[in-house]
Amino acid sequence: MQDLRRLFNQPGFPMVITGREKVKPFPGRFPTRWKILFNGTGIDKSKTFDYFGKPNRDIAMMLSWLLPRHAGLFQAWEFDRLGAFRYGYLSTPKNYAKVTAKSSAVCYFYYPFHTTSSDFFAPWVTGKVFPKWMILDRKFAIYTPYERMLQDENQRAVPAGAEEVPGLVKKNKTVEIIDLRRLPKSIVPPRQYVAFINGRFRCSHCGEPFLPAWRLERDQEVTCADCGRSNWVVY
Repeated sequence: MQDLRRLFNQPGFPMVITGREKVKPFPGRFPTRWKILFNGTGIDKSKTFDYFGKPNRDIAMMLSWLLPRHAGLFQAWEFDRLGAFRYGYLSTPKNYAKVTAKSSAVCYFYYPFHTTSSDFFAPWVTGKVFPKWMILDRKFAIYTPYERMLQDENQRAVPAGAEEVPGLVKKNKTVEIIDLRRLPKSIVPPRQYVAFINGRFRCSHCGEPFLPAWRLERDQEVTCADCGRSNWVVY
């Protein structure tokens, strides 16, 4: 824990670089860590919370209950070994923990199936999250909503000649920096882009229009109000 705090307190480490395109996961099944602070104000001054560690659904559920009910200042970071890639800051009471800064590419790498742009705890509260091993020249984990993934999704990225047990590399090597621009496209599913159909922006999953369309910005992640699935804006 002391090593984790020392890493986080390095100059510039908590600052989110929105254009970041490299990742360095923590070893093990949870590739990222959380730092969460809540300091109550006014009549809730005695209520404080400080957490440093692996993402945890119980903590996400507890804070999703606490934030709408108590006054205070809330801050949350999600980070890997290169630095923070998601940050939430707000004065409560509020209905959800708003994400105020994020690196879209890094978020998509760790959460390829979840929406990460609005509520900090949304992947952990609104759906199931399972850390799953993926394999490149070294093995690492990502977060998925599926308890079991197809075996060939893991095998696709295994380099020729690598020693294997079912879906995993035998030696648990330390994961070094991964350049997202050089990742094989089979590592993560392709992004679903907002479609421009009949003069309107529509969800690429269900085809329903986004309203108001003029608020959509390029390279923005948006969630469909009808089907609840994530889309990316491109034009």
